[in-house]
Amino acid sequence: MNQSGAIIDSDSEVIGYYFVTRLEKERRVRGKKKPQIVEELHLELYDIELSKIGEKVYRQEGISVRDVVYNGTYLAVKLVNHESERKWIEILDAEAEVVSRASLSYTPFDREESYSGSEVFQFKSLSAVPDGFVNVDSGAEKMLNKTKYNIKFIPNDEDADGWTSRTSARSKDFEGANFIFANENMVICDILVRPSLLKLKFESTLIGFDKTTGDKIFEYKTDEGANSIRYTSGSQVDDQIIIAGLDVGSSNKVYTEKPMGINAVWLSSKGEKIDQKRFDLEYIYNQVDLGPGNLYVHDILVTSEGEFVLIGEMYKSFNGGLTTLNGILIHLDKDLSYKSTMLIEKKGGSTGRGLATTLNGGFSMARKELIAAKEAVEGGMDMSMIHQETDALIVAFFAGRKEFKADGRQASVYIATVTDGEMKQEKMLFEPDSDGVWLFPCRSGYITVVEYNGDSGALNAHIERLDN
Repeated sequence: MNQSGAIIDSDSEVIGYYFVTRLEKERRVRGKKKPQIVEELHLELYDIELSKIGEKVYRQEGISVRDVVYNGTYLAVKLVNHESERKWIEILDAEAEVVSRASLSYTPFDREESYSGSEVFQFKSLSAVPDGFVNVDSGAEKMLNKTKYNIKFIPNDEDADGWTSRTSARSKDFEGANFIFANENMVICDILVRPSLLKLKFESTLIGFDKTTGDKIFEYKTDEGANSIRYTSGSQVDDQIIIAGLDVGSSNKVYTEKPMGINAVWLSSKGEKIDQKRFDLEYIYNQVDLGPGNLYVHDILVTSEGEFVLIGEMYKSFNGGLTTLNGILIHLDKDLSYKSTMLIEKKGGSTGRGLATTLNGGFSMARKELIAAKEAVEGGMDMSMIHQETDALIVAFFAGRKEFKADGRQASVYIATVTDGEMKQEKMLFEPDSDGVWLFPCRSGYITVVEYNGDSGALNAHIERLDN
């Protein structure tokens, strides 16, 4: 269920859901006298009223879903088969029928036992854009070889030409890429470069590509010697494109236990730089009591009014395990000046996964900030949902872990909303007889709750009204 989500159209309206589940089925297998228990991967499509409208079943051994996104016309599903070492994208219609496929290169970075560095670093692997999809992969022929990026545009029309932008064959650097933003005319990606395996500091360059041809429209490079910035998101507000990101100060690391700055770049609709500003997070650390622990940033979003919201969570980590603490929303004005901070004072949960493995590219997963990043990707932290509507931002946090049946306690969920420049929060309680609970956005003023019963394998989905 961690790969499940809402189907959202280009107007930020939820129009349905996709649920990804694994089920064990008994069926006959060639070469076997008796029926065998086999695992099937099910992708089920539901409308906004939770009526089932389509289903796709994958029966190949070793297959898994990496991403599912919707662009207003088609659903794109990114799949990996570790047994056959294949990776590809299927374009599906509203009934989950295959419209087209696009093959991708499988690398050691895709192996099940080696965690994807692109996911841990919050890079968007598959993104929906107007009239198509953008896939971004980073990989290498061997684990410690120099990494290369590959950006691929896949149009809705299977007869139309797509395009690819990739690391130059002459490059001697470690390179990666992250999708940031797209509109009708262009696709913007952040290209990250570092010269060696041991040098962790990287240079960041924002590049705008023509969406139809892939030609480079503009290139904006961070000043040499400046802080390394991980740009995470972009949005169009009126006739400007606003891109937000995070830095770790003068440190040469990708992550630290203390993120140091929120960054923003304002571009014209043609990609011309208008302005750049930075908010120093030392102000928050000195002026606001965030509670114990370290700050992990889930995302930085730009609202429809051009304001900024940092969504984070406090945590502690020891010996590879992690304990979640307060949820954090930091609200900044259009000029990146401080407005307010909201604390979600929830009861935290813990994971006991033990010492983590080594991350691709030579980063030690024993570092607590990387353990937090890995747990966030795997659903081990309490932040459960971020949904940006046309005029509101909704964020949901569980109060501790998402499994409730074992200890018989109520499920506590905190919902934070940002509307008209103001932040509010509410608490919801319900008593699920289930092994897991997931939250998804719904129509304005509601959320969808999905409960899973491990004994029967059944999903129970229902819609809950918000008070705010």
